[in-house]
Amino acid sequence: MRGIRAILLFPLGIIWGIVALIKRWLYVFLKLNHKPTIATWVIGNIHAGGQGKTPTIIALYEWLRNEITSDEEIAILSRGYGRKTKGYRPVTTKESAKSVGDEPLEIYYTLNQMAESKNTTADIQKTNTSISSSTEIGRTSVFVCEDRIHGISEIQKANPSVSFILLDDGFQHLNLSALGSIILTKFDDPFCNDLPLPAGNLREFPCAAKSADIILVTHSSSKMSLTQAQEWRMRFYKKMQRWGIKPEKASWFNKIFFASYSSSLPIEQKSLTSYSSEGNHLAIGSNIILITGIAHTSGIVNALSDYNILHHFDYADHHPFSKVDLEKWRIKYNQVMNFVTNDNNKPINHDNNCVLVCTRKDYMRIMSLFQEIELENQVLASSKENLQIEHSPIRDSSNRLSGDIMEIPFYVCHSEIEILFNEKPKLINTILTRKMND
Repeated sequence: MRGIRAILLFPLGIIWGIVALIKRWLYVFLKLNHKPTIATWVIGNIHAGGQGKTPTIIALYEWLRNEITSDEEIAILSRGYGRKTKGYRPVTTKESAKSVGDEPLEIYYTLNQMAESKNTTADIQKTNTSISSSTEIGRTSVFVCEDRIHGISEIQKANPSVSFILLDDGFQHLNLSALGSIILTKFDDPFCNDLPLPAGNLREFPCAAKSADIILVTHSSSKMSLTQAQEWRMRFYKKMQRWGIKPEKASWFNKIFFASYSSSLPIEQKSLTSYSSEGNHLAIGSNIILITGIAHTSGIVNALSDYNILHHFDYADHHPFSKVDLEKWRIKYNQVMNFVTNDNNKPINHDNNCVLVCTRKDYMRIMSLFQEIELENQVLASSKENLQIEHSPIRDSSNRLSGDIMEIPFYVCHSEIEILFNEKPKLINTILTRKMND
């Protein structure tokens, strides 16, 4: 299918690529880009998503946080893809996936829970009560703004202690001249093998990667050898030469890093209106109904191979979950608990019960939906009390739906990243050295 698509839409892909190439060239030639007064690194793609950017940003933040001084703060700025709002907006617990986007919300909750966990551990281990609280890890600053220049300016005004900003995506944000940039590409599907939209899945020609400083090869095998890594590099160099790039002249020539991605065990969520990373882990072999709304599902399906997947609700990337979806999950749950076999005709072990499982990114949208339902119920309850209405069919239906779903155990899993061949220090040093020399 991908080959047929490339052949049929090849002319349109070439036109898309040429327009993107001319646009990038004009920004450089006419000097339309602006360099911020604060150190900024872009973590972006040539591919149109699905390369593992969010777990990479979370990991980079943690690694950099451990290296810089305690009085410096790192901020993360995202476009907030899929949100219904516009302009600059800080991410807080009061925001939802609709107001800031699912990925920024995931980053915010994850990093702040990591910080709280570290602070709790630090409190337990403290023996010197005179230690200043400034040595503790503080609140993680995550913001959204489609205009990166404006967003950076607003962050500086509100947070003078911020000395470093990680830009979630933004490689195609051409009016920004970042201090450095990292391009992500999958080991099994590098961008040098693809074409621009709509013939392929690229935002521009692969030669645009010439301006990147680091290439991170994601979803590499954790058991990959140095020989296999070098063979990948050689194939990549040859393909890039065909796109008109001399690898030895590119900034990333000696800065290609490989990263493996693994999935955590599913973690139980005690309340569907909040997120916790401290819940119980799901026992191996349990029956699950999988819910995904991500670009590529093969990774999560393979990661859950030790579980009995009774049914998979496979939605489009960033799918906006609704009450209709909740009802479908409830119906399917009731069905599979009454069946002897699952969708693949495998026997169901009812001793293990059944749970719902999704990715952390998907859970941000699911959590926001339940928060909306809870707010609606509170408003309706208040109206009923004020107007002395005996009952509301809408509220009763909403309560019944959300209540039924909340009775089903819900688990969340996420991706974790590891830089291979002990090259994490080299990667971090490359980023920090550029910052110090700026």
